[in-house]
Amino acid sequence: MLLELARADVGVVRLAEFHVVEDLVQGRLVELFPDHQSLDELPLYAVYHGRRHFSRRLRVFLDFLDASFAGDLSRWRRRRTMPRV
Repeated sequence: MLLELARADVGVVRLAEFHVVEDLVQGRLVELFPDHQSLDELPLYAVYHGRRHFSRRLRVFLDFLDASFAGDLSRWRRRRTMPRV
């Protein structure tokens, strides 16, 4: 919903880079204050309803998240392809 609002020029949004990279590359969105952004990583949380109904599917998904986002996140970053305004 926030991405659609940004595309409609309703306002400013802060979203993960992988959500907006294509819009930035295509020029549909403009990155604001690129020299003043935090380089700190934001935490990612997986919320689930206890271990009572903890399924194998959930375990596999949590392992996928852990493997995908732990350590080197360079494959998720595409800043090099974004035009500077």
